[in-house]
Amino acid sequence: WYLMILFLLITPYTHTNIFNNWIEAIILLLLLLLLLGYSLIALPQVIISDDPMRDMKYLLAYDFKFIVSIGSIFVFWKACSSFDDLEFLFKWISLTYFFVTIFLFWKYFYVYEVNWLGVSLFDFPTKMGKNSFAIAAAIIFPYLVAFLFSNRRNWNNFFGFLGVAAIIAVLITIQSRAMSLGVLVGLLSFGFFLKNKKIQIIIAILISIILIFVSVSSLNLTKYMLKEGIFDESKWRNYSRGIMPTIVSFPDIKPTINTFDYGDYSDTEGGLLQKYLSSHRGWLTKEGISGFKNSYFMGNGVSTFRIRPSNAGSRTESHNDYVLLMYEQGILGFLGLLLLLIYRIKRTINVNSTFFENTYVTASLSSLLVLSSTLIFINIY
Repeated sequence: WYLMILFLLITPYTHTNIFNNWIEAIILLLLLLLLLGYSLIALPQVIISDDPMRDMKYLLAYDFKFIVSIGSIFVFWKACSSFDDLEFLFKWISLTYFFVTIFLFWKYFYVYEVNWLGVSLFDFPTKMGKNSFAIAAAIIFPYLVAFLFSNRRNWNNFFGFLGVAAIIAVLITIQSRAMSLGVLVGLLSFGFFLKNKKIQIIIAILISIILIFVSVSSLNLTKYMLKEGIFDESKWRNYSRGIMPTIVSFPDIKPTINTFDYGDYSDTEGGLLQKYLSSHRGWLTKEGISGFKNSYFMGNGVSTFRIRPSNAGSRTESHNDYVLLMYEQGILGFLGLLLLLIYRIKRTINVNSTFFENTYVTASLSSLLVLSSTLIFINIY
């Protein structure tokens, strides 16, 4: 995901040809200092955890990836200094994603013989990691749509089509609500901010077809959102070759005690919000907000959410990066990320209004909006 986020910062600089946003540089520096400071705060909790070596590796890897991602922004800024550079990059992203998708379809539908798509390549099918893959696809989706409509070279349309088709195929089969939201936000925002009327009409027709298909089909959006019925992943046990047991144990993960205060969506009365708050993800959200409040809004330290006592050793993340930031880095880390996102969106809107019919700048704006909306579903920070 780190490389995906870099694409959100490239195109505005490509067209202004100058890195004069000291506000962004200052915010990134402050976020880095906060990360390092809250890593030190987390050390006592990491050392006394039930698996300190494992948790220390996680903390160091977390810090290392963040530092590398900040440095990579400037590397990509220098490397992608023209339309040719960007389109060469998108061509290989499209090809890579297309062939990876074909491989995953073969692995899950033919080898594993299941009717859903995953990304992990164990000896059995699993949903582990699918949301990270799906969100990365949703973030890059607006760029590939822009690449699809590029009129600079005929082959761009072909490569763009391969990438867009692969992402749509993944969207249909991976059953990720976050990806569904991200792709929808990406299409709507791309069509809204784009100045090319022809492309706007095509996107409007595409969205209309999707809405008509959903309305006339037997798809139950409520069950899809709540993961009930055929969308209940806990009931995905159609492994015809019997290669996955009901309970899978990994040697490096210690047994956990199930003391969590939550239930299934289907066991809860009330509306959508009440069902969510009574679910596992709702419980994680309440845990994060409670920990944020109990720390006097100052945070508990990087990587501490997964090792808090109420997690009972499961190492489950918050599945919500905004909540995770509040719990671990307090109001300072939360506002720092929020300020960076708001300023980046505002800056990109200004650049987009300057360059007429610049689909890549519009794609950059759409991707930022996709990222901002999907952070409530997943941990990619």
